Amino acid sequence: MIMYAKNLFSLAYFYKNQKSEESKKYFCHSRALIYSGLSCIGLFALSFPVYAEQDIKVPMDLSKWIYNGNQFECKLTHTEVAEGKFYFRALPNNKLFFQIDLSNINKKFVSGELYYQAPPWAVYSSSVPLSSAKLDEKQSARFLQGIDELLLAMQTGHWIKLSLSGNKTSASQALIIPTMQAADAISRFTRCRDNLPAMSYSEARDVVLSFAFGQRNLSTAQTRRLKALTSYLKADKRVTRILIDGYTDSVGSTVSNLDISRQRAELVAAELKTLGVKPEMLEVRAHGARYPLATNKTEQGRAKNRRVTLRLVRDNESVVPAASTETVKVQ
Repeated sequence: MIMYAKNLFSLAYFYKNQKSEESKKYFCHSRALIYSGLSCIGLFALSFPVYAEQDIKVPMDLSKWIYNGNQFECKLTHTEVAEGKFYFRALPNNKLFFQIDLSNINKKFVSGELYYQAPPWAVYSSSVPLSSAKLDEKQSARFLQGIDELLLAMQTGHWIKLSLSGNKTSASQALIIPTMQAADAISRFTRCRDNLPAMSYSEARDVVLSFAFGQRNLSTAQTRRLKALTSYLKADKRVTRILIDGYTDSVGSTVSNLDISRQRAELVAAELKTLGVKPEMLEVRAHGARYPLATNKTEQGRAKNRRVTLRLVRDNESVVPAASTETVKVQ
């Protein structure tokens, strides 16, 4: 049997007409099936959504991390680039976060995931998830978890990855931030954090220490809190005076309550002196059962009234003398 074809998909003809006609029918049917299959594949590919665009990468030659800080704040900032502002910020009382302020990105993102990942030249390319945050209308977000781990990873050469998402799946996109030239800045940022006070000004300005009934010594928690307060005083040179006021509940006589309130206030002043506070900054005032915060008819109310308060006074503030029964300058 002899047949021939002009090309790969051409019809092969037999010398016998009957065979040639059968071959034509078979070829036409097969070609129709092939075209139908290709069309379905094309339609399926066209209908399949594109879930993410190409990653946004901050150019390595524009990437640099800069440290600046003082006794109340530490910042580690990436040089400002077209994609936005990115920085770490540490505050007193061990507060730490990573802030992003996006710009020049033609999308509205509503949430973000924070990762660290190996640099592009590494043999492995896994990403480690750390934290998530919502983006506001200004396209800003603050990440609070895993920031210490991220800083450690940056010191070993890892980069920052932000996985940003919109209301639709198709709006997702990744932003990659290099950590080139960051080691020295991170070291300075870490040293700054180690010297931050254990309290902020808002926390240190007014401190209340509650006392149990009959308590005549400071508890471990109270001593720890006074130590945190002292760390703030060492940083804020504007504080010139510390007012220490003692109060009691109404149980007992007026004289005994006055004496107890003075003893507790002096106990606090003595601990501050031990921690390095200058005696001339301390002013102890005893009030006894006067100025209750709550009713003395219940145990809960009496517990609130047994207290010593500490108030910081800065150099630009004046103090209205309290109507206390006793005022004592600490020696």
